[in-house]
Amino acid sequence: MKFKLDNDYETVLHKVVREKKLADEITRNLDFVERYLDKVVAFKFELFDGRNENGNYISIISTEQILSINAEYDFIIVDEVHRFLKNKTIYDALLNLSRHAQNIIMLSATPMQSRQEEYKKLLTLIQPEKYENVSQEEFNTLLELQNSVVRKVYDSLNGIESLNEEIKAADGEHTEDTEMVFEDIIDSLSKIKTLIGNETFNRICDGICYENDDFGLSQMQTALAYVCENYQLEKSIIRNRRIGTTEIKANIRQIVDLSYDLHIDN
Repeated sequence: MKFKLDNDYETVLHKVVREKKLADEITRNLDFVERYLDKVVAFKFELFDGRNENGNYISIISTEQILSINAEYDFIIVDEVHRFLKNKTIYDALLNLSRHAQNIIMLSATPMQSRQEEYKKLLTLIQPEKYENVSQEEFNTLLELQNSVVRKVYDSLNGIESLNEEIKAADGEHTEDTEMVFEDIIDSLSKIKTLIGNETFNRICDGICYENDDFGLSQMQTALAYVCENYQLEKSIIRNRRIGTTEIKANIRQIVDLSYDLHIDN
């Protein structure tokens, strides 16, 4: 392969050298963070190793130390968790910690919903009892269903709100209007039944009865709660988007005329 010694070549070479230096700098910074982890965490989260003012004992642990931990914690926070999803040794150690922790928070600024395997690994760390025994194929199917199911659940919730309003307007009586809204909700629930093909959900829906004193509302809510519990993957995910400089509204100052009286003392 031949290269022309022209301006383009120099530009490419300069770029390669610059990116190599950047990679080395990142590696050095990561090593620095590991060595001075307690100070980094103290600066970022205002957490300090040892017993705090509330009597809770805090342990700040580096990546290497995770492998040698043999203890249970009430609360675990893992920062930059995406770094460990492809490292089986550290991932397994984190998973073991998560299994025995009462509460756990995983922090990451890297979106991974489009990377199905990593997404499942993250959710397994957060809720091992729910996702650990779910195959990747089952998870992928669940992920594909999610958007459609969420839309139908939203339609059903709107219907329940409308039914409550109609019941109130009818003073608790069964009317044509309440029955019409009821049928709309049943139609939405039937579409969910078709989407997920879940026997438990079908059984709950089959128990919804318009003639009940509550117009079947409690059973509808039970059905939707079941769907949200089993098919809403992102209920344990909280997104926080940084505000870019273009989104920050500048302060606009205006000159306003203010009338006043001038009193001159003689």
